[in-house]
Amino acid sequence: MPEWELRKLAEYIRTGKIGIPELQREFVWKEQQILDLADSIYRGYPIGLIILYELPEDFKSEHNMEYWVIDGQQRLLSLSLMFYEKVLLSRGRCRELSIWFNPVSERFTWSKPPRRPLSGGPWIKLSGILQMDERELAEFVTRRPPKEQPKLNLLWLQFRRKIPVHIIPSDKDLDELGDIFTRINFEGTRVKGGDVYSTMIAVIAPGLVIELRDFADNLKTKWGTGREWDLDYGTIIRTFTAFLTEGKVKIASRVLEQAKRIKQKLQERKGELREIVQRVKESIENAIHILMDPDLFGIVSSKYLPSQYIITTMAYYYDRRRPLSEREKRGIAFWAMLALIFRRYSRGAEGRLNRDLSIIEQGGDYKDLIKEIEIGQGIGDCRETLKTYVEYGIWDKLFLYTILKARKAKDLRVDGSELLITDITIHHIFPISTLRGIEEVTDDDIEDIGNITLTTFSTNRDIRDREPAEYLRGVPNEILRMHAIPTDPQLWEVRNYKAFLSERKALLKRAIDQIWSEFVA
Repeated sequence: MPEWELRKLAEYIRTGKIGIPELQREFVWKEQQILDLADSIYRGYPIGLIILYELPEDFKSEHNMEYWVIDGQQRLLSLSLMFYEKVLLSRGRCRELSIWFNPVSERFTWSKPPRRPLSGGPWIKLSGILQMDERELAEFVTRRPPKEQPKLNLLWLQFRRKIPVHIIPSDKDLDELGDIFTRINFEGTRVKGGDVYSTMIAVIAPGLVIELRDFADNLKTKWGTGREWDLDYGTIIRTFTAFLTEGKVKIASRVLEQAKRIKQKLQERKGELREIVQRVKESIENAIHILMDPDLFGIVSSKYLPSQYIITTMAYYYDRRRPLSEREKRGIAFWAMLALIFRRYSRGAEGRLNRDLSIIEQGGDYKDLIKEIEIGQGIGDCRETLKTYVEYGIWDKLFLYTILKARKAKDLRVDGSELLITDITIHHIFPISTLRGIEEVTDDDIEDIGNITLTTFSTNRDIRDREPAEYLRGVPNEILRMHAIPTDPQLWEVRNYKAFLSERKALLKRAIDQIWSEFVA
């Protein structure tokens, strides 16, 4: 295994010969960690192995980058700070740090030491020593007190020592490279394909990646507290890839081949890249606006999305069919909710996303996308499938929320305040405590969709232990109908629970038919 001088590693970081791939985390070491590394080097302690990946010729940048750091980023950037007091980070940022060494106490410090007393102080700037050659060092040391001289010579020598560097050859497939990186850096967390593609794009067009990352960061705060859109960066890169390739996110079966084809597309459309980035940003924001629309489903934050893949599809739909009519906005929003309910992208995600993007590229609309859920996933008619779920009592919170928001349901109160995704909880219309005492009522009956609706947290707290015959009398019939709750007071009696379930489920199925006529037909 080759060994490299610490000075060479620091110089390669400074000049960019060793680069930090986009899939690496930020430089996170604190000042004390950097001082601890300097102290370990001075004392001759082992500081570990550095692992680099030798870039293939096709991917070496115009800045003469030769290697990526796979393991050792924090140590290498710290080394560069020790030698040069400054290190360039991502997005045009830099970090500066001056380190001093005391050859009497043999301590390092990062805060500026106090001015030396009358007799002079021993604090010496580390970078000044490390930049000296042997002749300069000898001249400097002879001017220092005798007790400092051996410590200064040792300091200079220890920072000239070599450490082992393992170089992964350039012919290593990036699938395997990603697996190596995963095992070393993230304790088993998978490196996503988008991370690898982003890294390749960063080598070819670094400014583009910085802009997209800044866009992702801005989305987190753009609409204020409680409305944060913390999109996974892979979602942004996936959407950019779809726009770049005109409707494909997976253009090869192997990651390395995918990266090569993305590079080819970048080169082919080099003059259009700025426009593409602007379209991506505008379309993602418009997709988010559609999801957030309070007159539709009011998904105000990314944390309420089981899958972010729908963002790519909606953004591409907006870009290809702009300007969207109000009907199309409603339609694509409803498709998004169906895609989440039926877990459109839970497996084979990129293949399914490719099919959806292809439908849009060929001029298809939201109805065609719904048909792809039905046919491509083997679900059959979505409307009838949802009605079958109701018949068997099957539900989840998102399913219920979609039905209620589509019907503009209000809270179960006299004032009928709006139901917001930020303030809803599951409510059993007949309390669990009441039903558990009835012999013929099973646990499945209690948890049947016919007994479930959504309310605000405060309303649920007030009525959760009360029987419907008591509290439903104070709720306007209009609001009850929004929740598909029977308005016949006799059905609110515990003795009529089974009849209530049957009628409620019939109303829910009719509600689904009505929703279909409003959003799909």
